[in-house]
Amino acid sequence: AVSVTWNNTPLTKDTDYTLAYTDNTNAGTATVTVTGTGNYTGTKTENFTIAPAQLNNATVNVNGTYTYTGQAQTPTAGDVVVTLGGRTVPSDQYTISASDNMNAGQATATVTAKAGGNYTGSASGKFTIEMADPTYTTPTGLTATYGDTLKDVPLTDGWAWNDLNTSVGNVGENTFPATYNKDSSGNYNPVQQNLTVKVSPASYKITLTGQADSPTQITLNKAVVEPGNIGAAVSYGMNTTNTAPSKWQAEKAFSGLTADTTYYFFAKVAATTNYAETISTGVAITTPEKEVSSISIKTQPAKLAYTSGQPLDLNGLSVQVSYSDNTSKTIGWDANKLTADPAQGTVLTVTGHSGKTVTISYGGKSAATDALTVTQG
Repeated sequence: AVSVTWNNTPLTKDTDYTLAYTDNTNAGTATVTVTGTGNYTGTKTENFTIAPAQLNNATVNVNGTYTYTGQAQTPTAGDVVVTLGGRTVPSDQYTISASDNMNAGQATATVTAKAGGNYTGSASGKFTIEMADPTYTTPTGLTATYGDTLKDVPLTDGWAWNDLNTSVGNVGENTFPATYNKDSSGNYNPVQQNLTVKVSPASYKITLTGQADSPTQITLNKAVVEPGNIGAAVSYGMNTTNTAPSKWQAEKAFSGLTADTTYYFFAKVAATTNYAETISTGVAITTPEKEVSSISIKTQPAKLAYTSGQPLDLNGLSVQVSYSDNTSKTIGWDANKLTADPAQGTVLTVTGHSGKTVTISYGGKSAATDALTVTQG
């Protein structure tokens, strides 16, 4: 404020004097001129200093949209509004810098007063760098087999199924939601998309066993088909080599065979909606060289004690075969002429096999091994 005195007597503004100012807009040195009026005449000039305003308490707002580019981003003057004491600070009074301004998320814009201007100090405000939409390639040619889940269908890098435990569904083309993440940086939006999986029919699991009834006949047991509730037709075939036959029959008995000869037997299960026609692996069964009157276990299998999940191993087993002509012969398991139920290689369980015997057959006659012991692993 300006005060004027004359010989220690305070004068009154606009009665005794008037004031005029020059260079009093910007920070720096300004001039005030006192001009006498009324009972006073003459003029008096004095200088005074206008100090720069402090930006420390200014509000900084950043307008515009910023999206991750992989480069540092600094807002332009046109996007920054600095307000101090209810007034907008001109953009030519400060410089703009930014920090934490490369990755998606919250960045900071800082305005710093230019030297020699009307302001001093600095102030900051936040602005957001949005995540970018990534470029991506949609996976195609995805395949699965009926009964699979999505964890059996691999995806290319960056893609993941929303639920790996989801079934691929019935045979045909089915769609499932998946998510694409370019990387783990947090700089890219995830992409949600339904992907198409072509589901092919599954194969049945077929277990086939049988036994020689005589030197000229072999009878198969009913094939065990998994799953067993689909009502598919089952037929049987025979060959002299371990290759699928060309002729099939519904009957399980095969007669008119040659003595002491190995034949290979197959089961074929017809196709259904979700299962393809499936032919079992060949099961070798040998006809006896002569009519058998009885058989008995001569040597037990080397292994009778198992842990659940282990396969049945009949090595070491031998049987004494008595023929109708009063001759006899010892046949070992390794001769590949004996059949067993359960079959060699069957995966054993406590409930299904512990305490039970293995039935050995040859020439239409059977004998039982000692009981198996299966313990929980």
